[in-house]
Amino acid sequence: MMQHILYLVGQLQLGEDGNVSDSSDSEGDESYGQDWHDDCEIPSDLENSDTDQDFDTSTDEDEEVGRDQTSDSKGSDFSLPNGNWLRLSEALFQLSMMFWTYQDPAGNMSSSTIIHFTAVMGIRQQSLAFHSAHNSTSELAGLIWIGRLLFLEYALPVYSYSTLVYEWPRRDHYPSQPDRLDAIRKKYLIRGCYTPFGEIIELKAFAKSIFKREGIPGNLS
Repeated sequence: MMQHILYLVGQLQLGEDGNVSDSSDSEGDESYGQDWHDDCEIPSDLENSDTDQDFDTSTDEDEEVGRDQTSDSKGSDFSLPNGNWLRLSEALFQLSMMFWTYQDPAGNMSSSTIIHFTAVMGIRQQSLAFHSAHNSTSELAGLIWIGRLLFLEYALPVYSYSTLVYEWPRRDHYPSQPDRLDAIRKKYLIRGCYTPFGEIIELKAFAKSIFKREGIPGNLS
């Protein structure tokens, strides 16, 4: 997946934003797609599951897809990118959701990339000492807020993700959008679920309990 993203970045740096596809890239993409299937167990029924998708290197219709989806947003200044920019943006979002939807079979969330990131967030840049519980809760709350926004797009995207191997349908595809959102919430976003989001909630609650016990730090002004 990372190699695919780096390939797209390289093409954009070379100014090749058109429809770029070669045999070597396609062969590599097949292996990435297989890894994604093995890790996330992609179901075939999109309506009854929170489907994790893969990317597609065939971009002959990328520009047409971008124009069609942009035309749906009447009265809005937002427009989707075309070509490799569209492929890159969708691949980056997919990679982000791979991190957020990670579930360890043994429930060991210390192997999660996002949980590793929270550990880095807890270290002060200058002194390399750990942040206090009082300072860390706000940072964890910010990360939770970002995660909720990503999961909202993951559950009910405004536009379909058409450059992925398995097209990621937009919100109109689902018979009941509240049911779709509730299914995602119960699986990934509640306290106690073995996901990075659930672990961050636990970390924030633990830091908050320390903060309540120790009180507000003194401040001289």
